[in-house]
Amino acid sequence: MHEHPTALDRALAITGTLFAWLPILFTVFISVVFFVQTGQLRIDPLMPAEMFLGYLGGAALLLVPAIGLKVQRRELVGSILVAFAGLAGAQGLAMLLGLASGDQPAEGWRMILVTTLLVVYTVAVVSTGIVGLRIARHTLKRT
Repeated sequence: MHEHPTALDRALAITGTLFAWLPILFTVFISVVFFVQTGQLRIDPLMPAEMFLGYLGGAALLLVPAIGLKVQRRELVGSILVAFAGLAGAQGLAMLLGLASGDQPAEGWRMILVTTLLVVYTVAVVSTGIVGLRIARHTLKRT
């Protein structure tokens, strides 16, 4: 392990941060485009979950400089674990409660529970993005 940022650390931190933010940025971008075209504000709350692989790639890239530089490790791993648990929980409950198959209507307490877990996932994605910004800033400091 090393303590001074290398060019690789910088590249991984910046790229990882961009990919970690991708689900949020893309959701906002699509919402703005839709608003400009139609005058209606619509936000797809499932889009961040649909872009999980982009987020996961970014989070994985961030792990390398975080571990190597010994910076923001607990925060990063914690946010990744919460994101994974929130998404897996939402998907698992949607299947278990019959929402995913359409056996149950997407309403009531079932929908509130699944939506709450999706919100937990989305907040964790934002948290990972913030941690990524901190890691990237650390790699850009002059020593």
